[in-house]
Amino acid sequence: MQNQNTPAQEKHTVYLFNAEHADKTAAKQAGKLFTLDIEHPMTLNDLSLLCESVADAVGAPGLC
Repeated sequence: MQNQNTPAQEKHTVYLFNAEHADKTAAKQAGKLFTLDIEHPMTLNDLSLLCESVADAVGAPGLC
């Protein structure tokens, strides 16, 4: 049950793909389309962990 003082969680899907693909469709056809479901509101700690995870996944550790 949702507390009246707690904001409702919203989910948004973020699509990730390499710039070598023209768009989501091309990335999906190549098997290189990745998605993340993000819940809002998000704390700064959550955002930091998300950034670090994405940076590690795309081979750019320490980017965030």
